[in-house]
Amino acid sequence: MAALGCTKAVTLPAQIYVRDEVRECVKRHFNEHEPLDLARARINTWSRLNLALRTVLGSYHVGMYRQWIAAAAASSG
Repeated sequence: MAALGCTKAVTLPAQIYVRDEVRECVKRHFNEHEPLDLARARINTWSRLNLALRTVLGSYHVGMYRQWIAAAAASSG
């Protein structure tokens, strides 16, 4: 749960810094190296996804997958 909270906190574009409560939660649940391991795993996941989708470096623009996401949401019920 701490990993999900931290991931959500660092992906909110309106926030510049992660709130102190999130940082303290991460400190309670992970040693000093594990948050960096989570960050590496996240970067690796995005890299693998981009390879699978054959995304051309620099070609992304905001909203380009909106139709795919909407179609997936509609098909899942």
